[in-house]
Amino acid sequence: MMRVAALLALWGSALPALAEPASLQAFREEVAAQLLAGPIGAAEVAEYRARLADFTPEDRLRAIIFLRRSGIMEGAPLSLTALLKPARDTGDRK
Repeated sequence: MMRVAALLALWGSALPALAEPASLQAFREEVAAQLLAGPIGAAEVAEYRARLADFTPEDRLRAIIFLRRSGIMEGAPLSLTALLKPARDTGDRK
């Protein structure tokens, strides 16, 4: 599992930035660092799911793909409604 996390972190950093917002990049880096540090518990997974609401639908899908490929997000997929709903207003967007 540690090799997978290291490969995902390396793969993500080697790709050219495809207009990925800083918040999504920071999220991916944080998740990868936690994955490399040790097992991720149910509390962290619940937090990741809650934080998905902060992203636009496009970025939410990117984050979900990252979480699923890294083996963190398992189980039933999110509903289409949850995927496509607008980003939650965090107050820092203009």
